Amino acid sequence: MPQMSPMAWVLLQLFFISIILLTSTLVHFYPNTNSNSNLSNTKNTPKLWKW
Repeated sequence: MPQMSPMAWVLLQLFFISIILLTSTLVHFYPNTNSNSNLSNTKNTPKLWKW
């Protein structure tokens, strides 16, 4: 296994954490948006991404 610099290791961990957070938020939001119709779905998207 090749040596990794500490900076590359930190970036790799941040990358995995961001992917995990993204998938968890998508799992939380998708059931709510899919239950609505397409019209309400487009209306709800601006609210959905305001954190």
